[in-house]
Amino acid sequence: MTSGSVPRPHDLVSGAVTTCASMGLALSLVGAATYFLVDLWPLWLWLLPLLPLLVLQDLLRYIAYANARPVLAVASNGTWLMLLVVGYAACRLGNVPLTATSIFLIWAIPGASAGMLFVFVQGFARHALPSWSVSRAFMKSTMRRSQFYLLDGLAAQAHGPILLLTAGAILGLSGTAALRSAQLLISPLSLFLNGARVAAVPEFVRLRGRGRAAWIRGARVLFAVTVAVCALWGLLVLFLPMSLLQLALGDSAVEARVLLPGSAAGAVGAGIAATVFVMLRSLMAGASGLVARLGSAVAVIGAVATGATTAGLAGLAAGLMVAAIVTAGTWLLVLRVVLRKFVW
Repeated sequence: MTSGSVPRPHDLVSGAVTTCASMGLALSLVGAATYFLVDLWPLWLWLLPLLPLLVLQDLLRYIAYANARPVLAVASNGTWLMLLVVGYAACRLGNVPLTATSIFLIWAIPGASAGMLFVFVQGFARHALPSWSVSRAFMKSTMRRSQFYLLDGLAAQAHGPILLLTAGAILGLSGTAALRSAQLLISPLSLFLNGARVAAVPEFVRLRGRGRAAWIRGARVLFAVTVAVCALWGLLVLFLPMSLLQLALGDSAVEARVLLPGSAAGAVGAGIAATVFVMLRSLMAGASGLVARLGSAVAVIGAVATGATTAGLAGLAAGLMVAAIVTAGTWLLVLRVVLRKFVW
């Protein structure tokens, strides 16, 4: 991959594989040190070789989507799931005790195996060989955008725990339990939204190549479908009978019900944010996506903290409603600014 040239596909694969494997190894070393300190040394012995392979499996799924071969990604995850179920069943039938190490191995070995199988099935075996020179060139060519993607990912992962800690600090364990229970009912949407983000970004990049009109048409369809699914699920959860809530949530059902309107509104807000996220990524507007993420996160935590401090659990519910509106508005505003400046 020479300076100023268009990188060849197998160079991109080799560079990405080497970079991600290195990151996986670094993470496994950090994890190993942590587990060693808390006396889980059998686990860290397995963590060292398996975590890089799990990172590889995740990377190759994205490569499959980028190459318009989503069936391969589904096959890889399906292989992982099948092997995991078989491994778990074998352990239960063989009366293998479920320790931290055995649970990790039941999960990680199928994933690592699916990743290695993926390399050969996709025909990447020759092109996925590690190359440090190609990796350095790959990192140099992608650093300008990837730094924003990395920060955006960290912010997205930190948002949920910070929200729970904020509610807990103000309302105590009961407030935390109520919020977590309400989130649990909405959580199936996370599977849908995560899958939509992963699959839609490369598709929208391809739509962008066809011109503004094709991209706008796709954006309208994605927006309508995503918001409709989120709204329907939110309504379904909102009108669940108390008997089912108590069956699912136990003692937290009564307090969680107070938060369901805010959680249902939050589901719609999350759907709008996920849709705009796809659009911004397809336009390579990583910095703008980070601005939207941080802006909405600060507003959400502020609204929840203000509501909970002012009126307890009812205030927390109102804060969630306000947070949903602010989240949707922030992401849509950022998208509008980006579209005004984008040159098709």
